[in-house]
Amino acid sequence: MEKMKYLKRVMLTMMVACGMFIVSCTSNEDRPVNNDGKIPTIDEQADAMNVEIVSEEELTAQQLAESVFGDSHTLTADPTLTEFRNNFLKKQKELSDKLSEGRANGITTDYKSINFIYESKNEYGATIKLSARVYWGHFYFYGDLDPDYIVLCPHFTIGSNDECPTKKHTYEAAAICGDNLLIMPDYKGFGEAKGQVQPYINHNLCAQNCIDALVAGYKVFKQKSKAKLESDWKLYVIGASQGGGNALAVHKWLDTHPDFAKEWRFDYSYCCAGPYSPGLTFQKYFEQKKHPYPCVFPFTIKAMFEAYSDDLRKWKETDFYSEDYVKYHKEEMDKMIASKNYDCDAINAKFFEWYPHKGDNNIKGGKEIYLSDILSKEVMDEDSEMYKVLMNCLDDNDLTKGWQPTHRIKLYHGKGDEIVPYANAEAVVNAFPDKTSMFNSIGSDGHIGTCMKWLGTVLINNW
Repeated sequence: MEKMKYLKRVMLTMMVACGMFIVSCTSNEDRPVNNDGKIPTIDEQADAMNVEIVSEEELTAQQLAESVFGDSHTLTADPTLTEFRNNFLKKQKELSDKLSEGRANGITTDYKSINFIYESKNEYGATIKLSARVYWGHFYFYGDLDPDYIVLCPHFTIGSNDECPTKKHTYEAAAICGDNLLIMPDYKGFGEAKGQVQPYINHNLCAQNCIDALVAGYKVFKQKSKAKLESDWKLYVIGASQGGGNALAVHKWLDTHPDFAKEWRFDYSYCCAGPYSPGLTFQKYFEQKKHPYPCVFPFTIKAMFEAYSDDLRKWKETDFYSEDYVKYHKEEMDKMIASKNYDCDAINAKFFEWYPHKGDNNIKGGKEIYLSDILSKEVMDEDSEMYKVLMNCLDDNDLTKGWQPTHRIKLYHGKGDEIVPYANAEAVVNAFPDKTSMFNSIGSDGHIGTCMKWLGTVLINNW
């Protein structure tokens, strides 16, 4: 069966089974409508979404802070995490003090955390089940708080299932800071869909999955809380690294479905250090010839074969790799990736073990590998058919082409980013100068440092 290029052909899934809504899927301009020709309200969309609540938890601000930023040993060893935890708790205290004015002292804000399963689509357009987590605030006197806004937050790159949002409170969970409704989807390949291929740099698929998680997460809030969104609530989409790319992909989805965006009161996206142009990203990698984060190569190649098997049918996955890698290491690496038991650091460490090389371009730690160690000469040859077809697949997910933003884009990136080239941010600014605001990480921060500084701005609501 021919695989569909996802957003161009797939139908929106938020329809009531009895036929209350009808939908056409011939273009991005076709959106779900009800019988009077109007797009369903967010409540109607939520009612039409199938969700299953898996687990519920209530945490104090202190418990959530320790879960996100680490125990006392971790905090002692890392002053940045200590600062983040303190800022998080400071914001919670400010909120609690505001809500408890004139009441007893010492009242604190707690947080509800609920994992759920929802329905979305895979690369084929077939219905699949995915998982996500939703958070919101709770106050002793008032019960659940009326959220001021909804935050949809795709997560950064992971390799282990234990890292996904429904398995742990990730750093981005700090975006709950304040009075809001936070929704964090697991990507396909993790959580409920652990056994499937991760759609790395498949922005099209991740955007649709995240949109479905948004509707499903709101439904969980409706079901489990007596609170309501504030009258002037807004929707924000944020993320860093792979999550930054997917946040902009969601932004694109919303701006190419304007009635949906209006109904969900979308305001803007805040994206950090994302691979917004996958083709440009890989061109830079091939020019540099070395890389400190080699896990991105098998992640990407596997994702492209999963989504674009018709385009790539002339080749096998092994054709994209060096003879040495295929002969001695690919089978072991494939098992590591498929198991979802190894984080990206462990996967990268295995590459460094196989192909040790001391960096000469100031990469922190001096670890990187030559791309020729693991990739074939053909895939890195810009004149080869393999290179051109791969670039076409990557360009299908390019967020700097094929649309015009109507809402603001806020970018955060560092010029010293050694993993996701700064050229990605420049490409967005050049493509959409009137809609993009650029914030640069101060100093010579690499990718991790840039993302942590971005997280700091999220913590203090300085975005």
